[in-house]
Amino acid sequence: MSQATTQPRNITVLVKPASAACNLHCSYCFYLETACNRQQGNRGIMGQEVMEALIATTMDFATGGTVTYLFQGGEPLLAGLDFFKEFVELVQQQQQRQEQQNTFPASKACYMVQTNGTLISHDFCQFFIEHEFILGVSLDGPPEIHNLHRRYPSSTSTQDSHSQVMEALRLLRSYEIPFSVLSVVTRAWAGKEEEIYRWFQSYHLNQLQFIYCIPPDALDTTFCLTNQEYSQLNKIFFRLYWQDLCQGNEISIRFYDNLLAMLQGRMPEQCGMLGYCPATITVEADGSLYPCDFYCSDRWYIGNIKEMGLKELFYHPVMQEFLISSQKREEECTTCPVLGLCRGGCRRERDKDGSLTLHKHCQGRKEFLSYLLTTVQIGRFET
Repeated sequence: MSQATTQPRNITVLVKPASAACNLHCSYCFYLETACNRQQGNRGIMGQEVMEALIATTMDFATGGTVTYLFQGGEPLLAGLDFFKEFVELVQQQQQRQEQQNTFPASKACYMVQTNGTLISHDFCQFFIEHEFILGVSLDGPPEIHNLHRRYPSSTSTQDSHSQVMEALRLLRSYEIPFSVLSVVTRAWAGKEEEIYRWFQSYHLNQLQFIYCIPPDALDTTFCLTNQEYSQLNKIFFRLYWQDLCQGNEISIRFYDNLLAMLQGRMPEQCGMLGYCPATITVEADGSLYPCDFYCSDRWYIGNIKEMGLKELFYHPVMQEFLISSQKREEECTTCPVLGLCRGGCRRERDKDGSLTLHKHCQGRKEFLSYLLTTVQIGRFET
């Protein structure tokens, strides 16, 4: 085998072991809506046949590099602890086969889970720490904001998801399992920016990622920030973040981290900030393949991991159409003074009835990024 074909590759695979199943019924959940609009909605729990095909295909494609398996949902922990034990065991078996074949070094595996946190237990934690899992835990801030949208399906349920998530975070810390917090930003945050920032700080939650709410129904903007709210919220949060950075305090907010990296001439690591869609892999519980977690729809179905290699996936006409169409720009973008930082935003934030247009918070984004440039350059902190 030639050297060119054995160069190690590092790839990330989004895996949905429990498909769209979830024990919560969040008001703004996009994936439940996606599944409901597919010919086949919830795909159940991923079985061994799919696991074996997924692991063999991705580990071999990495040719000695690293495969990061990012488990998402729905709620991935609904697949159960035995699922994750079997998955890791199958990875180890695949690594042993690669070592015996001696064609290239055994590919490495990293594991990440994005969870709502309500199902984390001591048994899960013992497993996570043993296999060096990294967790992302969904938490929208203080209880009155978090519980507003992150509810249990039954309206009569007295369970408080916020208190369960906070208990899960305490458990993760007791096991010293690394985790970050993912928050969906809704209109409930508007006007409470500093209060929310300080709340996160009070619990030493300083590894944060914000997802700006785009509801399943594009006509329903109830949960969405207005352009003015988007601009104001980001100005306040960035000011507080920038102050912490300048004072040497530990803080990471993924959006802002990436913006600062771009100002230093580095590429953003967050795909939605690249200005185009990279070739990614999302695997549903039945092995169905899609180009993006946000686009697991019948329109963007590519094939099945049991029948298709990754080279076929990346060069498939559906994948190519998805990648090429993501590069579309509105004429207005080409003359925008903050295009170098904005780059149009994530495809989903520009999608209107299947066509790509301006970012849904175009004006607010422009105002915030202009403010950021001034703040970073001369150190001002006014909002």
